[in-house]
Amino acid sequence: MTDSKTLSNLGRWAAFLGFSVLLATLFNLPPEKIPPMVAGVNDKLFHFLDFFLLTLLGFRAFAYSGQTLFHAKAGPKATGFSLGYGTLLEWNQRFIPGRAASLWDVAANVLGSLAAFLFIFLSKKPQNH
Repeated sequence: MTDSKTLSNLGRWAAFLGFSVLLATLFNLPPEKIPPMVAGVNDKLFHFLDFFLLTLLGFRAFAYSGQTLFHAKAGPKATGFSLGYGTLLEWNQRFIPGRAASLWDVAANVLGSLAAFLFIFLSKKPQNH
């Protein structure tokens, strides 16, 4: 693997892991720390978009790794990670004062992850012209 490919792969993993850490940070904020302009938006939309993006970033990290262990079945791996991570983050909110775990938030996470998986799957299909 060339140095530029290695740096590119590191960038993909940094984006995926960095976004994962950002989500954990945001999901663990107490309610009074959430900016009012964010709190006023339907949070299910945020959940959907967060896990759509996390799944796409995970796919890019897994798919473009030089190791067969990672890139084989990158779509299902990224989707599985996002589903598990979203559920774990939501469950953890039970322990944060003023926050609560919500099955509707988990559902929005799942829909975002599955929509990204569908997007990945459809974009990889050969086009018949």
